[in-house]
Amino acid sequence: MNWCRQMIQGALGGLAWAWLGLGAAQAVETIPPTDPATLKLIANPSVTVSLYQLDSTLPSTVTLSSPSRCTAIGTPLLYRDVTDCWLPESGKDVFVVINGAATATVTLVSPASATFPLASGASNPFLALRNPTTSAYPGQCTNFDNPAPLAAASPDFTAPDGGLTLSSVPLSTAIGTVTGWGLRPNDCGGMAVIRVATATQIFTFILPKDGTTTVAANGIPEIWENLYGGNLSPSGDIDTGPGATAPTGDGISTIDEYRGFIASGKQIRTNPQLKDVFVRLVNAQCPTATSPTPGLLITPAGGYPKPTNPSASATLTLPGTTAGVIGTFTAGAAVFTSANTFGEIIQLSGGTVVGRARILAVTSSTTVTALITANFSSTTSSLSSGSWQLSESLFANVFGLLSAERARLLGYTPDAAAGNVLTTNEWVDKFVGYTELGGLQLQATDPASDRVVNANRIYGTPQKGIRVIECLDDGSTSPYGWALGGSGSPNTIGNVVVYTKRIVNQINLLISNSAPRNVQYSPMLTYDSRAKDWLPKTSVGVPTDASVKDFVISKALLFYVGMEVGHSINLNVTAASNPHFPAGSGDALDQGITVKVDSKTSGFNTFYIPSAYGTADQSQLLIK
Repeated sequence: MNWCRQMIQGALGGLAWAWLGLGAAQAVETIPPTDPATLKLIANPSVTVSLYQLDSTLPSTVTLSSPSRCTAIGTPLLYRDVTDCWLPESGKDVFVVINGAATATVTLVSPASATFPLASGASNPFLALRNPTTSAYPGQCTNFDNPAPLAAASPDFTAPDGGLTLSSVPLSTAIGTVTGWGLRPNDCGGMAVIRVATATQIFTFILPKDGTTTVAANGIPEIWENLYGGNLSPSGDIDTGPGATAPTGDGISTIDEYRGFIASGKQIRTNPQLKDVFVRLVNAQCPTATSPTPGLLITPAGGYPKPTNPSASATLTLPGTTAGVIGTFTAGAAVFTSANTFGEIIQLSGGTVVGRARILAVTSSTTVTALITANFSSTTSSLSSGSWQLSESLFANVFGLLSAERARLLGYTPDAAAGNVLTTNEWVDKFVGYTELGGLQLQATDPASDRVVNANRIYGTPQKGIRVIECLDDGSTSPYGWALGGSGSPNTIGNVVVYTKRIVNQINLLISNSAPRNVQYSPMLTYDSRAKDWLPKTSVGVPTDASVKDFVISKALLFYVGMEVGHSINLNVTAASNPHFPAGSGDALDQGITVKVDSKTSGFNTFYIPSAYGTADQSQLLIK
């Protein structure tokens, strides 16, 4: 077992954003028919198709993780041409417009029979020469098959009425009324193969556009494939990083990364060139008579990490004040980092919280997209410096290693009154519970499949994610956390425990015992060899202030979560003190934190808490 005894970590503040301004181009484009004999596009055809979608159903911005590439253009009551940006989103209709034919009949080609997963390099059964068909992949996304599981051979696309014959409807567009045939995706990815019968000829189209006039279709749309250089191997697993010599691959094939996942209720696509890891936080286990419900890591109003004043004085402009509003919060100074993803913004009035917003994405150092979860004061559209606070994510350290766009949180509901439900349908979840005496308990039926995130995969072998289990037992003072089984990839380890009450008790004790010394904190970013000390150091405050203890406890919990996740992605397995660096090394895999108490009571009680994974960690990261 990998026992971690005195370990606590702060958040790496480096930006790792994936919002690259990738809104779709607005130039008009059409999709040529595919030659069934070659699966290549036909050059200079007489008939093509375009795709239209209601503008009000499109987002204002997209990132690499977005399910589609299209953005709204400000005409909410009109349909717009999305041919050059559309990718499927389950249940969100698109309309096929025929160019070059006055009349037509449009039907979907029924899926071929297929069994999954396929062997590496095997041909896609829905792309047989001379007979391409609509796909019918397992489930609805790579990890998801709910709320209404589909039959194994259910087509990934149908007409809105569930049939295979598309019906025409008039569409109001910026250039007038056009005729569109409704098409409904039932899958997060897949492909629709339609036959368009005109008065003189039958044409076959693959939607979204797949292949070129010289390259055959491979099941991955050109729109997505070209984001990553084009000509990708559907069965490949070529993810790299974060270190240059880290093992290649994250256990998810390229076509499964295109097809995508549901992560915390949101459809996403993942990057086939950079590793992704999937993480699930479980509500607190092993409760005591005084344990908070649902735990110290989930409780919406009282959990950790706690909000603090931003790193710089700044006003904050709000997108609204009412709970339920999602919009852009703009700070007057650079205060946001990737560590704030899934953190909180709170408004204070007389020391009381009067407004809350959960950060969904950090879009720059001065802007975030956030969901208002509790009403802000209705009398203001901006908050003055000192009247608002900001918290980091519980997974801030992990985001520093892989970024918030690549550390995917499953079934994460930090603002729900009861926290996360016991299990989630966003992976294969066999979790029953955890106790100190009984250890991990899984369902008796097929426990080996527990934590698999690609159950509906097209290619490859099962890939697992990481479960973080909060345990409230404080009957002992150690350990503070451990990874069940030692160190390795999520496929061999993957269940980790963090003892939150033990951490809280220990930090409170260390601060109280060193009073009246003021508390100081260092994230251990730079070592001053002349002073033989780590920098920077920040004065936190007096030891009797509850917010001072909360600050250090928050950093402690970030460290433990990051530490234990690190053990499940094989970090630092070659270290002399395997799997840790010696305490005081300044690495997020250090054996523990260091506390320095000045001899004079007028001095400081300094907590040295590592906050960055070193190059050795980054070069050993293993997911599959």
